[in-house]
Amino acid sequence: MAKPNFLIIGAEKSGTTWLYDRLRRHPDVFMPEVKEIHYFNQLDSNHQPRRNYERHDFEWYEDHFRARGGEAAVGEVTPMYLCDKQASKRIRTHLPNVRLVACLRYPTDRAYSHYWMAQGKEHTTRSFREVVQKRTLRFIERGRYGKQLERYLSQFDRSQILVLIHEELFADPVQHLNAICSFLGVEDTFYRDQ
Repeated sequence: MAKPNFLIIGAEKSGTTWLYDRLRRHPDVFMPEVKEIHYFNQLDSNHQPRRNYERHDFEWYEDHFRARGGEAAVGEVTPMYLCDKQASKRIRTHLPNVRLVACLRYPTDRAYSHYWMAQGKEHTTRSFREVVQKRTLRFIERGRYGKQLERYLSQFDRSQILVLIHEELFADPVQHLNAICSFLGVEDTFYRDQ
């Protein structure tokens, strides 16, 4: 059974959907139809229990990659992996050699984008000012990347982790997409314009 050799671990509202869409176009990259499997994280974006890790065995997770057709890079995107306190340990248990991609965004921009997504889905009724003043966990704490990255650096070798900055990624998407491909060990001149 195929299992991923790379994960895009976050952060939320930092370009992970765009990366998923673009990387799926590469002929030597496989990603499942479901963007966010949420296997290794406990809570979803709204702090509601997911617990796929507890409810399903690892074969359930691997089953998401059964349609792989021989692609060298096999991965998935779940932005909640970065901020989940136990995800790095769970990932290490099952995928010790995995490559990890973290795409970070300026924390205030990330929080503001996340806030408007939550407003649109009617997941919050507070004003953005209230969210900031109350330091609402899901909006503010998720932009504190230091602690989040430390958890991964304690579990994985630094060479397994690629950190991207959202603003730099979108300033030169072709260069960064090809750099990601190089990191994943696939042909790194595929992207020419985006």
